[in-house]
Amino acid sequence: MPFLKNLGALLKPQLSIGGLEISDAAIRFVELQGKELKKIGVSLDAGVIEDGQLKNVEQFLQALVSLKEQLGRSRDTISVILSLPPNHIYTQAFSLPILNEANIKEAAALNLQMLSPVDAQTSYADWERLSDGQEGNKIELLGAFVAKPVVDEFLTALEQAGFIAAAVEFPSLAISRVIKMQSVGIDLKKPQVTLSVSGDGLDFLIVKDGNVYFSYFVSWSSIKGGVSQDSREILLNVFNQILIQEMKKIFTFYSSHWGGQATQLTLMTHGLYQEIEKIIKEAFPSIEVKSLQLRDFSDLPASWYVACGSALRGLIPRSEDNFISLSPVDTEEQFSHNEIKSFVKLWESITITTLGFLVLVFVVSDGFLWKTEQVIENDLQALDANPAVREMNELVQKAVEFNTLAQRALAAKIESNDFLPVFHSILEIAQNSSITVTAIIVNSDHTTGVLNGKATSRTTIVNFKNKLAEANGIKSTDLKPADVLDNSEGTVSFVISFQLL
Repeated sequence: MPFLKNLGALLKPQLSIGGLEISDAAIRFVELQGKELKKIGVSLDAGVIEDGQLKNVEQFLQALVSLKEQLGRSRDTISVILSLPPNHIYTQAFSLPILNEANIKEAAALNLQMLSPVDAQTSYADWERLSDGQEGNKIELLGAFVAKPVVDEFLTALEQAGFIAAAVEFPSLAISRVIKMQSVGIDLKKPQVTLSVSGDGLDFLIVKDGNVYFSYFVSWSSIKGGVSQDSREILLNVFNQILIQEMKKIFTFYSSHWGGQATQLTLMTHGLYQEIEKIIKEAFPSIEVKSLQLRDFSDLPASWYVACGSALRGLIPRSEDNFISLSPVDTEEQFSHNEIKSFVKLWESITITTLGFLVLVFVVSDGFLWKTEQVIENDLQALDANPAVREMNELVQKAVEFNTLAQRALAAKIESNDFLPVFHSILEIAQNSSITVTAIIVNSDHTTGVLNGKATSRTTIVNFKNKLAEANGIKSTDLKPADVLDNSEGTVSFVISFQLL
């Protein structure tokens, strides 16, 4: 129910998770709040990260600290969806027959072990679903693999700098998410060839239904003889040759898997868009080259698409995030612990703020009431000093006293008038019967009562009881043997119960 869901969100606010992209050249952080996007980037010197691997931990930590300072959150632990360089990440799409959910997980894990290009014991692997088999007899999945040391080195450094990775992914996943959630004018149901050109290399992917079916990365460092490692520059003729060569591979793969020729290519570059577009059009005249247009972030440069895509994943509740995460289990547990700490800290702040506000309200109210009391007291003293007011108060007091006495007299009259004749009749019978009455008690409802008395003999008491039953106003009398007692002085005490008419 929407109400319960909103109540749950109120009691447990979702922890803010940003997108953090790490590349050979820079660290980029994006945080989304609705349609508002906040981005901070820090450039990395050559040699800090080479070919997607962390080489200089100290300088990398300094860059992370600088990033937190620019965010104004130096002392906070920041939760992120981490996108690592794609150099050492391998992907493989595979399919399974229609199975129930439990068997899908088991079969997927078995296939990952068989498909892994690296030792399964020394690597992280995960998968996500591409299709549910509605269009065929098979379920399509995407698997991803990476050597553990590559990930662990970055996670350790991030933890030291005060970052927690809720999930670890790679640029292709982040870019596909941007296309799925933010693209304008793209037919998501049709396989789309996408090329991202960055300072790290060429990242090719084929996206269908917003999911990555194919991912292929060519790093500049893998191109021998055409790249200057110190300046990170690639020779133009080498770039042209590599770009055309790799694009032929991609289009061949597209044709073999989906039939026909690709007609469109979505191009994202960190620079030189027109030059790269010209190269592609000259080599592949039938291909329409399009730039990626975003719905909510139309001015966002392409260099920020990966961090933005990871930040979009951060908006998804953790319980619903079933995408690939190449991270150790204890990283996810650490994130959960951090989420609990943030939750406790949030409600602690709310409690302290609320209590502080209530104390302030009480102090202000007390001061206001005290001043009001002083004003009223001064006004009363002024009135008391007025002779006319004093005389009026005395008359009011006398009137109150008179009314009180009148009410008491009226109550006494009401209480006594009904029983007074009966009372006189009882006393008269008692006197004629030589009975000494010691007490007459009548209940408040005037329906029953008791008479305590003394007589010289038991016979006298019985005669008195019979005469009393015949008296006016008396309905019946009752004398129990246990209520008749002999006294030491020779008299007899008794108690008679009676009912009044």
